[in-house]
Amino acid sequence: KKQYNNVNVIWKKIIEIDPDDVEFFNQFLKRVSRTIPVDKLPDLMDTLYLHYKARKDWDNAISILKEIINLDSKIGDIRKEIIECFTAKYGDLPHFQKALNDSNLSQSWRHINDAISDFEKHIAFAKGNFVFHSNWGIGQIADIKDENIVINFIKKRGHMMDSKMAVNAEPCESLDRKSVV
Repeated sequence: KKQYNNVNVIWKKIIEIDPDDVEFFNQFLKRVSRTIPVDKLPDLMDTLYLHYKARKDWDNAISILKEIINLDSKIGDIRKEIIECFTAKYGDLPHFQKALNDSNLSQSWRHINDAISDFEKHIAFAKGNFVFHSNWGIGQIADIKDENIVINFIKKRGHMMDSKMAVNAEPCESLDRKSVV
């Protein structure tokens, strides 16, 4: 317990001094995980999460929450926290509520990692975004109509897919919009 208290003091001091070096915190956690109980790691990470949440740095906040979940998915309000971060980041998108509902993220019966994965797939399907399908290659979402998504693949324009089937086509977040027409 004394070891954890010492690590906790150092952890909080580093957050005060240089909270933006996420890679440093990951390395620090790896090293201290050998000396403190694993069940204490989420407590340390929660302090860092609260820092990013207060700064409205949703990408880092979500990333840290995912790491906390991987350590202990049964932590009290973790589901509520991840939904709050997703809402802050994506809440303005017209299909946000549908993606949230389809993923069952708010339902305690659904394993949280599976729900997060489904939510992230569903939220990526917005008009103008690119997707990759193993058979048809890269395509751009042209329209979303009810339960169907219209995708313009390079060799198959105007292809209509059921939204549940479309989630099997991988979203391409880092694709340059000019590289596919």
